[in-house]
Amino acid sequence: METYKRKFTGSNYQSGLTTKDIKKLVLKELKYIYPNSTFSIRTTYNTISISLMKSDLKVFADLDLEVLEHEYRKGNYYCNLEEFKGYLKQEVESGQMLLNPFWVEENYKLTKEAKKLFKDTLQIVNSYNYDDSESMIDYFDTSFYLDLEIGRFEKPFIKL
Repeated sequence: METYKRKFTGSNYQSGLTTKDIKKLVLKELKYIYPNSTFSIRTTYNTISISLMKSDLKVFADLDLEVLEHEYRKGNYYCNLEEFKGYLKQEVESGQMLLNPFWVEENYKLTKEAKKLFKDTLQIVNSYNYDDSESMIDYFDTSFYLDLEIGRFEKPFIKL
């Protein structure tokens, strides 16, 4: 008889760990790797939300006109190019940004240093996760879901 194997099981996954337990472990590792950065980690029973609140790293990339025009042409935006530029400028100036954990490397708004920080964060947190989901048939089976952001709605990111 063949043993069933999940699609993904992190190297640190343990079935008894709660999101609160994982929060403590992840925060300890992030503080060790990025001592000059401050993270806020919130949990519910099935979600871990990680926010980068302070850092000495430059997080937001300088966006040149060519990159902005390219990104604008790729998307389906209900605004003109000038409004699009204004929206991105406002997002950076506000110090708040939601990140898609599956598209960190492709995010043109982040610097290389910020991409590395968030990829390291993903590697750490996903080492405590498993995923056996089948999105094609609307079946989701994962230890927890993950949200990433820079700053929070009520507290913007601070560059040290």
